[in-house]
Parts: sequence; C-alpha cells; structure tokens
Amino acid sequence: MPGAISTLDIEELHPTYVCQINGLDLSTPPSDAVFEQIRDALHKYGVVAIPGANFPTDRAQVEFSARFGEVEKSKYRLPYMRSLPDIEIFDISNLDENNQVVTVSNERRITAIRGNALWHSDGSFNP
Repeated sequence: MPGAISTLDIEELHPTYVCQINGLDLSTPPSDAVFEQIRDALHKYGVVAIPGANFPTDRAQVEFSARFGEVEKSKYRLPYMRSLPDIEIFDISNLDENNQVVTVSNERRITAIRGNALWHSDGSFNP
C-alpha cells in the first residue's frame, strides 16, 4: 500500500546537507508517522530528494508541501509566462503551452528564463 512505509530508506548523500529517500511512493498521502520521518530528514539535511515520488497531480504535491507549512502563492502571473491552474505553482520552464521549447519569438519569456540561469534564492526574506 503506497505511503505505508514504517521506516524510510534514507540515503545520506552528504553528511550535513542532502539525503535521498528511496522507494517512497507519494501517489497517496503518507501517514503521519511517515511524514514525521520525512520532516525529520529535512530538518537534519536541509534538502531531501525523493526520486519517483509519483505525485498523481500538481494539487497532490501542493497538499503534501502544505504539511510543512504555508505554501506561497504565486503573485506573478505574467501574460507571456505559461499559466498553470494551481496558484501555488509558478512556471519557470523553457516550454510553452504546447510543450515546445520557447524560442526568440517570445523575447520577454526568454529574458525571464535567462534570469534563472544562475543560482539564486527567491523569497528567502519571507518568514
């Protein structure tokens, strides 16, 4: 049964910074006990990778994320960016509405994408 893992397979990728949780299927919400293990791993490592998390919908991922705390809603719904149905998800990809790579024909979108080429942190000033 998805989400019914009693002890997670947590693989340390760096002793103080990142881990990976293997074999975790989030196609259904995890139990409180499993979620506590995920949260504890996040507190210990700061970054938790869950390959193959298997969220069935974007909304399911938003609801999972909300268990950690309030999820920020996107304030920037610009007409030249791809609009997504969940206000908590902001599209910064290089794909357009038809899943085609954005070209120079959409210069404003290309400029926005270039702004994400280097590492940065958005909203780090928020509580």
